Amino acid sequence: MPPIAIPSNLVESLGCKSPHDALLALADESESTALKLAEELAASLSTTKKHSAATGSHNNSSSAGSGRRSKREDSAISFTGGQFVPLPRSLRDAPRPTRKISQKGSNSSITDHETITNSSSSASHALTHATLASESILSSLSKIASGGSAASSEMRQLESHRQRLDEEAINIDHALRIREGCQRGGDSLMGRRYGDAARAVADVNSILKECSMNALQLAGEEALEAHSKTKEVTKRAIGERYETAVANGDVVQLSELTPLLQMLDMAELGVRLYLQYSQSVLTKEMNLDAEEVPVDMAHVERAEGMSRAAMRRRAEEELLLRRTMSVPMKLARIYNAAVTHLRHHLPMVAYALGEADGDAALVQLVHVEAEKRAVDILRDYMSEKQLNLTVRRADGVGKKIEDRYIGGGFSARDDEINIANVLGFAGDALGGGGGSGGGTIDIVTKRMAAQKDDCGFQIEVGNLADVDAALEEWALVMQHTESYERFIRHAVNEVVKARKLRREQKIEEKNRLKELEEAKSREHGSEMTGSGRKSNERLSSGDVDVDQEEKVEILPPHTALNEVAAEIGGSYSALERCLLLAGMQRAFVHANYPDDSTFSPVVLDGSSNSLYGAGSRALQTNLVEECLFAARRSTLRAFATGHTGTASAAANVCVDVLGRLLLDVLIRRAELGA
Repeated sequence: MPPIAIPSNLVESLGCKSPHDALLALADESESTALKLAEELAASLSTTKKHSAATGSHNNSSSAGSGRRSKREDSAISFTGGQFVPLPRSLRDAPRPTRKISQKGSNSSITDHETITNSSSSASHALTHATLASESILSSLSKIASGGSAASSEMRQLESHRQRLDEEAINIDHALRIREGCQRGGDSLMGRRYGDAARAVADVNSILKECSMNALQLAGEEALEAHSKTKEVTKRAIGERYETAVANGDVVQLSELTPLLQMLDMAELGVRLYLQYSQSVLTKEMNLDAEEVPVDMAHVERAEGMSRAAMRRRAEEELLLRRTMSVPMKLARIYNAAVTHLRHHLPMVAYALGEADGDAALVQLVHVEAEKRAVDILRDYMSEKQLNLTVRRADGVGKKIEDRYIGGGFSARDDEINIANVLGFAGDALGGGGGSGGGTIDIVTKRMAAQKDDCGFQIEVGNLADVDAALEEWALVMQHTESYERFIRHAVNEVVKARKLRREQKIEEKNRLKELEEAKSREHGSEMTGSGRKSNERLSSGDVDVDQEEKVEILPPHTALNEVAAEIGGSYSALERCLLLAGMQRAFVHANYPDDSTFSPVVLDGSSNSLYGAGSRALQTNLVEECLFAARRSTLRAFATGHTGTASAAANVCVDVLGRLLLDVLIRRAELGA
């Protein structure tokens, strides 16, 4: 590969066939020259101290002899550490470009330009070429910078002009929309189309929140006055029709007019009237009083597809049903009326009147109406059934049953005799007369007598069937109450979520409008540097407002209905415990005085045909199955109530009774059998 010719300067290197290789070669040459200069400089500095005296005397004699020094020699001497140090020879011999000032222009305007000229003897020196190249690059960059500044200024002017045009276009659009909305609202109002008029008013109001003063001026005062009149007349007309619909209970009219109230800033009036309508409807639906059937049905409006006679029969059936209605049915009627009303009306109220907290007010009203009636019914039913007195008696009976079968409170001798009779060797083991037929009759007689000795359960509480039916009814009452409680709590949670969502949307809209105002202010040059900090302060204050909204309680954590349900649950658990003990007591009596229904022989392989083989007298009893069945029935019924406290209490009672009473009886019977 032939050697590359080293260019004399940067300009020539750009014109070579391979500018990259030429620049590298020029860089290598410059580096070798710099190394050479550095070595000469180091050598000169090392000999400075040796020749300092001679240099000083030489300077004195030269100044005395000639009296002047040339410019080249003066510039070749530098001062370091208080002594003159001669520069290297290569630097002293390097040519110095001279600057000349040329004047251009007319007589009235003269511009000076500095140009670098070199003598013919120094044109080929490397430092000269480097200086010329640097000056050329600097000149080019200066021209580019000045051209870029001019272009940037023009672009800024064009952008500013575009922004002004956009702002004017937006103002014109707002003005046209305001006029169009005012015209549309007036035409709709003249045609009694109040829905279209309300929507037109709402559209104009939304534009007025965003438009500037210039847009209002373009729209004109006549359009704004027409909008104000249209809004006032529309609000008055819709308000009158809404009051009429509430008074007549017209659901269709309410469904049509309620969404229009928020558009006209009449949400608070709508909430008040809608609650009035809801209260009247709930009072009618929750009324449990039996109304007399009119004798003459001619004045009663006939239902579609029904004759007068059919309407009379249906009214008589409803009257009979209300007179014979049980407590669970009454509660179901009240709770179903509340749930149905919320399901039908809460979505529309939350959408149309949510800004005025109409959804929260509706939930509160429905719960208050249902709660006061349900609490009165439950209190009256508890008084009618003497629930507290029955619970105290049941506690006493349960304590007697436990004392009889736990520890040593029962007669062990009777159990020994009964077990011996069961095994068929009473005469051998205990000396009693034991024929099979006479023993069976005696066992049946004793069992009937023992069943009467039930620790006072039948006298104090009632028979097992009646107590079981009463507990079924109480469980159904608690189930209805707990289902309604869960529904109303779910509705409250949904309302809270909706309130929070509306609050966040309102804050976002408010911040958007403020950011738009700040952007307009910055465009006009009137925005200060602290605008970002102010915006952050607004956002934080909005978050605080959201937290305050979450703390608002629609319903208290514990209501009067919760207290009554908890009281009934405690009484129910006590009665369930007493019933379980009574059921287990009956199983013990059947086991002590058995027959073919409570015992069966155990079949063993290889000894089934032998009357006297191993296991021929072994019997299996259903004592444990009867006790577990009673515990299972009690536990499932408690779980069906849906009340967590009642279910937990019933489960604990079953575990305690099975673990103490049943286990103790089985251990004693096993010991006696052994």
